[in-house]
Amino acid sequence: MNRPHRRNPIRITWSIKGYHAYRIKPTGDIKLTVVPDPHNRFDPHAMAVRVPQVEQIPQHLRNRLWDSRAGQQPVQELAGAMVGHVPANLCTVFHRLQEMGMVRGHITARAVGRARQTQNPPPWARFQRGVRRDNAGGGAEIPCVYKITVARVHLRQAMRVFEEHLTHGERQRLAV
Repeated sequence: MNRPHRRNPIRITWSIKGYHAYRIKPTGDIKLTVVPDPHNRFDPHAMAVRVPQVEQIPQHLRNRLWDSRAGQQPVQELAGAMVGHVPANLCTVFHRLQEMGMVRGHITARAVGRARQTQNPPPWARFQRGVRRDNAGGGAEIPCVYKITVARVHLRQAMRVFEEHLTHGERQRLAV
């Protein structure tokens, strides 16, 4: 008898970048969807964070109001809308794990705070074309927790991917 693979969720406390461009303020009651953004001209591994499609939003939350560029709107009217992007460091990790076939289900994000300007960004902290690493500070962001699920048999290999692409300090944000 075949038993399904046991799964391990990996949680990463980080942020959603680009609030200044999309201006949708999610709350933590709805899981956001993380999907590849193949049309991103700056990063071939870019991952977008979107409001889920209407059928994926729990019925009792569809009329919850979120702040957006157009004022307060029911979540169901924002279905599929772009909230922002995954930070560049994590994009590379997520892309690699998907490419290796380790991701089970969907990668999700849950907002855990309000949109904010990064506190005291250093003067060099700004987007740099051609550099696929985050710079600390330098933009609007929404604090969040990303969740990625891998089969237990792949957990050690998945952690090696995180080690290859994240600094020691960044890996401190992981919870397995």
